[in-house]
Amino acid sequence: MRDHPGTTVTEIAGRTGPARSQVSNCVARLRGAGAAVAEPDPRDGRRTLLSPAAEPSDRMRAVRETPLGPALAAATSDPDEALARLERLSSLLRQAAPRRSR
Repeated sequence: MRDHPGTTVTEIAGRTGPARSQVSNCVARLRGAGAAVAEPDPRDGRRTLLSPAAEPSDRMRAVRETPLGPALAAATSDPDEALARLERLSSLLRQAAPRRSR
């Protein structure tokens, strides 16, 4: 949404790969956290256009300020698993990087 404001769930799913239902669930959580806003498409009232919230909510500020280390430690106490998760995250971020330039 940040790179494509005014996008739809279907468009996000097409760009990123997950099923539309998964994207819809993520968008619902982002909206609930105050990180995303939705408005009807003025050209087609059946569609909902999604954009990032103009200002981060208190919840989003708290998430952004939370260090990754403690969150990862809470997810697993196994150093090898933690490293594997970080490597997976790094891989996903590298894969997503070219999409931002579209």
